Amino acid sequence: MTLQNVLNNYSFVELWRPDILAMVLLAATLYILLTGPLRKRLPYFTQPVSWGKKSMFLSGLLILYFVHGTPVNVLGYYYLFSAHMLQMAVSYMIAAPLLMIGIPQWGWNALLSVRAVKNVFACMTHPVVAVINFNAFLSFYHVPFVFDTVMQNHWLHVVYHTFLFVAACFMWWPIITPLPGEKQLSFLRKFGYIITGSVLITPVCALVIFAQGILYTTYIDTPQIFAPLPVLDDQQMGGVIMKLVQEGAFATALIIIFFQWVRNERSRRDIDPVSEADLAYLNTNREPEHQPQVLIREPSTERGN
Repeated sequence: MTLQNVLNNYSFVELWRPDILAMVLLAATLYILLTGPLRKRLPYFTQPVSWGKKSMFLSGLLILYFVHGTPVNVLGYYYLFSAHMLQMAVSYMIAAPLLMIGIPQWGWNALLSVRAVKNVFACMTHPVVAVINFNAFLSFYHVPFVFDTVMQNHWLHVVYHTFLFVAACFMWWPIITPLPGEKQLSFLRKFGYIITGSVLITPVCALVIFAQGILYTTYIDTPQIFAPLPVLDDQQMGGVIMKLVQEGAFATALIIIFFQWVRNERSRRDIDPVSEADLAYLNTNREPEHQPQVLIREPSTERGN
């Protein structure tokens, strides 16, 4: 069976999901209005939002529609495990951080002004909680019984993946730190945090990549769309895709963080520049410190009678 024959079995609505498209367009419209014409009418302090931030937010929405509102979703849900892993990897490792970066600081301040939301964020964005929470639920999802159960129940599938997306945003928070006023991890701690996340996701990827048999019954009896890609190879490719996308996203984050650290170090030195020549001049022209004089009394040669 060819890809075209498979897609011909589905209607336009099933392939292109107008409901998801409508939600994406609604979110994009609200974002453009709130960061543009309606920004000055908001009841709290706001600042103009750069086109760079706007493009990141809109790109995140576009990516979400591509993996969840196009034929990619049909392939991932019914036929190809690799397509399903592509959906997850792109959603959690690319779309999530793009959306977070695209939200302006005053937007986060407005959200966190709600005490309940602030308390949840304070707990769930703690580096230890955030990195363990996301990777634990992602790994639990790939347990064969859990995976097949979630994939067979539409609403359970929606809830679980929504939860995973929120957990991914919490996981990215210590890396992105959208609010500069909050306590930020140092460069070395961010480096260690990213390495920890990369290590924690490795076991589940290895489980899928090196499995000698089909793990998930969801894809056992599906028609083989691509002749060179048997079900087992498709399963292994899914694990590779997840790991490669995750490594690429984390590597990009490390590069950005490194250059931010270099820029901050240069800025700090520009504020208080003390060159080696200045230090040498100060050392050579320093006035000698006053040395207290110690009087040593010589012993008397006269003996008392």
